[in-house]
Amino acid sequence: MSVALPSKPHRTRLRALASTVATLGAVVLPLAATTPAHASTENVFVRYTQHDAFENLIYEVVFTGKVSSNGPTSYTLTGTLDAWCNDGPIFTEYAGVAYSPASASHTWKTYKCSDLAQEINVTGSRKAGEAIDIKVGGTSGTANTWNTTSNSTYNIGS
Repeated sequence: MSVALPSKPHRTRLRALASTVATLGAVVLPLAATTPAHASTENVFVRYTQHDAFENLIYEVVFTGKVSSNGPTSYTLTGTLDAWCNDGPIFTEYAGVAYSPASASHTWKTYKCSDLAQEINVTGSRKAGEAIDIKVGGTSGTANTWNTTSNSTYNIGS
């Protein structure tokens, strides 16, 4: 009586499997290495307030929304701009939101306070992976001059 021993094809299958894994590794690893950096969506909350000498609120501008990456050289800003302004009898009050890549000048979306709240939806260009700066402000200064917040910076990746 003879017993069948494992044949050489079993080792051949192991070599074939090892060869397949090595080939897949050669294809998949370069793809993983070229995948762009993590892109993200960041919540945005930027607020400007002004108070009188008695700490009463006389002006408030708020932008609430999201900024997200549209690939390495594009971004989208969406949200709501709202304000409470102390309209005087002489000047119409304005409020706005400004946005830009960190290395560029701001673009403003400005509205009469009486026309707020407004939905904001913009797409812009940026350098590859560059952060986005956002600020708000309004004509709350003497003789209707503009006052704004400092930049709020959002790193949204590529």
